[in-house]
Amino acid sequence: CGVHTGSIFAGNIGSHQRMKYGLLGDGVNLTARLKGLNSRYNSRTLVSQAVHDIFAERKRSRHVLLRPVDLVAVKGKTQPTIVYESI
Repeated sequence: CGVHTGSIFAGNIGSHQRMKYGLLGDGVNLTARLKGLNSRYNSRTLVSQAVHDIFAERKRSRHVLLRPVDLVAVKGKTQPTIVYESI
């Protein structure tokens, strides 16, 4: 599983004859990349820096343990992000 927070576009895409619900945006892409990285790090849930910052900001980190795993530049991004494993 990959966990990230960000803006996305969600909704029905298509015509009346053929309609599909879809999600688009950087947030969706990063979440999918995090999910794919689980096999590399032998983990179950990877979390982005943005999610880590929300926990730290709200002082909820005592309820969730996040271990830093690596600094990665996922495909489609130029800036690397710190990836955490949820323990």
